Amino acid sequence: MKKGRNKIVIVGAGNVGQAIAYTLMVRRQAEDIVLIDVDKERAESAAKNIAHGTGFFSQVWVRAGDYTECEGADMIILTAGVGRKAGQSRLELAEVNAGIIKEITASIMK
Repeated sequence: MKKGRNKIVIVGAGNVGQAIAYTLMVRRQAEDIVLIDVDKERAESAAKNIAHGTGFFSQVWVRAGDYTECEGADMIILTAGVGRKAGQSRLELAEVNAGIIKEITASIMK
């Protein structure tokens, strides 16, 4: 990455993370957009799909990465989590996702 480029990291390459990455690209909110996901192939595929539009937005670089990319990021957006399962209360879901966010935060802070 070149010095002086603004970078936004998105943790979670699901539908929400992809929509945010695409919107950031189209609105030219960052020059470097990095997608991170526990499923690395999903992050790479999402980044490639979004990057296909960069022909019209050549100053924007959309790519997959890992937690080392968080260093120097101007913003880190967390969209990771699991969806609610049948019979699961919202409180139970919140407990599961809070654990996931704790793990992500620890990985970011390394």
